[in-house]
Amino acid sequence: MLGKLIKYEWKSVSKFCFIALLVLVGITLLGSIYYISPLWNGLMDLEESGALGEGAIIPFLTGMTSFFAYILVVVGVMYGAYLYLLIRFYRSMYSNEGYLTHTLPVTPQQLLISKLLVSGVWCFITEVVACLSIFLLVFVFIWGLIPAGERHWLMPEMFSGMKMTFEMAGINLTSFWLAVFLAALIGPFTSMSLYFCGISLGQLAKSHRGLMAVLGCVGVYFVNWIVNFIVQMIVSMGTMITMMSQYEYGRVTVMSPIGYYVQLVVMLAMGVGAFFLTRYIVSRKLNLT
Repeated sequence: MLGKLIKYEWKSVSKFCFIALLVLVGITLLGSIYYISPLWNGLMDLEESGALGEGAIIPFLTGMTSFFAYILVVVGVMYGAYLYLLIRFYRSMYSNEGYLTHTLPVTPQQLLISKLLVSGVWCFITEVVACLSIFLLVFVFIWGLIPAGERHWLMPEMFSGMKMTFEMAGINLTSFWLAVFLAALIGPFTSMSLYFCGISLGQLAKSHRGLMAVLGCVGVYFVNWIVNFIVQMIVSMGTMITMMSQYEYGRVTVMSPIGYYVQLVVMLAMGVGAFFLTRYIVSRKLNLT
């Protein structure tokens, strides 16, 4: 039965999420085409040759403005998909549609798992596409900004500069990218679990449950932020104490490798805790009246 629930949930949300992905791809293509066109590409070549005059200020400002607009649209589409998934959860669980949902011959845990898996997968896909979109837009933007004769060093310099920055900050690259990968993989599921919990907590109110669901999500967000801030401060202080005890004064370390994984464990623990709290509310405190 869980498989059927996942299949149904996937069909229910796929149309909107697929459209969101198409919008992301379309924005990326439009931005890339603009920044490789003569409207932007070649402006710095003109400056290098001394031919760049006051007439180029308009395309330059247009290019800069459109760049930030592209980034805002990409981020907006990504969070729009998140918002849609949360609204979908609220409607299917606690609105009039919820009456039908809770008459299905399935357990509350199966319902929550199906919604969490589908929402988490779509969040992960959207995040990956959005990050790739932003990276490509930034790369094409810089590529068009740099004079043609100097573009051969763009990629090597970008990676070299990143590596040097990480080394100066005392960040282990392997540990960092592994932590980024795990956070990108786990994060969408834990975030959805936390917000599902916030929506469910809002349903415990006797009135204005839609508003309370929003406030529940806001409350969960701040609790999550505070917990992560405290954990990061503790880990950072531990790193500084370790460095001082080893007399490593020549380098500033942002966080030891273990710090990344401590935060991942905390993230996962909060997501799991939120899931079980949501299950408890749906199982024992459900009130659709």
